[in-house]
Amino acid sequence: MANDFLKAIEDLILKAVLPQLDVTVSPEKWVFVSKGKRVEVATFIYLKDDRVVSVGKEAPGFKRVDLFAADIMVTGPDRQECLVAFFRYSVAMTVGVGFLKPRVRFLNIKSLQTCTGGYAKTILQQMAHEAYMTKVEFVGFEKDKGTVNF
Repeated sequence: MANDFLKAIEDLILKAVLPQLDVTVSPEKWVFVSKGKRVEVATFIYLKDDRVVSVGKEAPGFKRVDLFAADIMVTGPDRQECLVAFFRYSVAMTVGVGFLKPRVRFLNIKSLQTCTGGYAKTILQQMAHEAYMTKVEFVGFEKDKGTVNF
């Protein structure tokens, strides 16, 4: 009973302090929405060596990495690192850069199931953890409902 009460208090504090960020995902683009601001980002990045030079925008002359391409090659760049860079950039473009990281709610994750081999939730959890998000919620279909606190 005391644990439930403390959990409720913690949730109220998090909701009052941390911004909410809704992320609607698809293999082609992710849509980030927070406090009325909406940012759409195509799901690719460009690299020069191991440095990200562009996120979601064309940058001819550099190596393009499609984050959810069907032909993911084992010898290519680390997809998880690329996905984390993509996510951090997109979050910063939507809510800004700050000490307090937003509460993130992922929507439509079912759309990523095929291109992630059925591991969409696991991949997004790991990405959010590596990007230092405080709380992550999954919405989409029964299998993906749930909240993860880091």
